[in-house]
Amino acid sequence: MVINREGWEVIPEKNKAEPVKGEPDYQDHKKHVARFIECVKKRDFQTACTIENGSLCAKYAHLGNISARTGATLMYDDNKKSFNNDKADRLIKPDYREPWKFPKA
Repeated sequence: MVINREGWEVIPEKNKAEPVKGEPDYQDHKKHVARFIECVKKRDFQTACTIENGSLCAKYAHLGNISARTGATLMYDDNKKSFNNDKADRLIKPDYREPWKFPKA
């Protein structure tokens, strides 16, 4: 699945089904951006989307991208924060150049 400002598209496995495409909704995007800017200006953290929801969306997008980059069907263990595939595990965190380090939470 690809979701961006141009809409969304479900791209199925080869020869399994036809792609499905959705139309963009620029009005909702404009409202989303305006609300975010309003929250920043007022230091109001009551956004339409919680940090947890944003985190989940980002995580699932990254997991899909890692699967696409490895070309493999993957199983992800959320408790261990790892895949059943070493190549995929190496793509979870970026390799930073010195002196930069991956932040620990």
